[in-house]
Amino acid sequence: MKTKIMLSIKKDVLEEIKKEFPDRNLSSIVEESLENLSSKAFFNKIFELFEIEKEIMAPKDIKKIRKKGFKAEDVVREMRDEGLP
Repeated sequence: MKTKIMLSIKKDVLEEIKKEFPDRNLSSIVEESLENLSSKAFFNKIFELFEIEKEIMAPKDIKKIRKKGFKAEDVVREMRDEGLP
C-alpha cells in the first residue's frame, strides 16, 4: 500500500538528482532512499542478495553452532604478513 506525502526539496538538489537519475522518477528515488535509512529494510536486502536465512538467535546459541578451531586473529595476521588490506 502506498501513501502520498508532500516534500519540500531545494531546487538545486532536485535538479542534481534529476541529472544523476534521468531514467527514474522522484518517488522511486525517495522511496529507495528512505528504505536505505531503515536498518530492517537494509538487512532484508542483504539477506536476500546473499540468500541468507534470517533467524534470531541468542548469543549462547551462536556459541553452540560456531565452528571450532578457526581463529580470526590468525587469518588477520596472515593477511597482514602478506600485505593484504
